[in-house]
Amino acid sequence: MIMKKAILVGKLFSAFITEMIDYNDFLKLAKVVEISFLHDLLWFVKNDWETLSIESTGEYVSWGLFEIEPISLSLKQIKGMTWDDEPEYKIEGGQLQASISLYKAYNIFESVTIYI
Repeated sequence: MIMKKAILVGKLFSAFITEMIDYNDFLKLAKVVEISFLHDLLWFVKNDWETLSIESTGEYVSWGLFEIEPISLSLKQIKGMTWDDEPEYKIEGGQLQASISLYKAYNIFESVTIYI
């Protein structure tokens, strides 16, 4: 596994040299490779999605691959539109979601993990 991680970091460095990514992205992605489990990282790359529920992200948030989206709430008045009615409201939204933090990173990982 360590050898495969070294190959992956080498491919990321090649992407930096060929200006597919900048130096900061290279450092972030190399850190992700260092702290991640290779099996989980490959799962991340090989699946096609943009967002996941908080329960599904696990370690991906701490690795920097996902970021938690702000909670969106809306308040709708569903009853009590006249002066003599008691108002009633409904709250919608509030689902916690996580989205990929670096789309470019996802594409780079996709291209460099083909041979692993």
